[in-house]
Amino acid sequence: MPRYPQKNAVINGYTITSVLNTGAFAWACSAINDKGEKVFLKEYKSPASKKPWFHGFVEHNRELNRRIASPELQRFCVRHLDTFVINYGGPTIFQVYEFVEGGHDLGTIFDCAR
Repeated sequence: MPRYPQKNAVINGYTITSVLNTGAFAWACSAINDKGEKVFLKEYKSPASKKPWFHGFVEHNRELNRRIASPELQRFCVRHLDTFVINYGGPTIFQVYEFVEGGHDLGTIFDCAR
């Protein structure tokens, strides 16, 4: 049974401060880590952990995040802080990124580049 984010819930040491968006395949929240820093926490409802390719998907995301962390790309990407899989209404993948205040979404950035 899927679980949905609730304010003040603690997930793997991250305390949810607000729910930013819930969608068909994921939900996103702002949260506080154990150091008191504001972070962006995302839970993926899909792919289902029972799919044969789920663990490959998790490893693929870890590899992408490793590459993004390279010095050459850091100025173009938000910092990836954590990826974990826990039982949250079933095995669920979570990703944690730095929280960017006052930024623009990718669509706005592309529109400005035209």
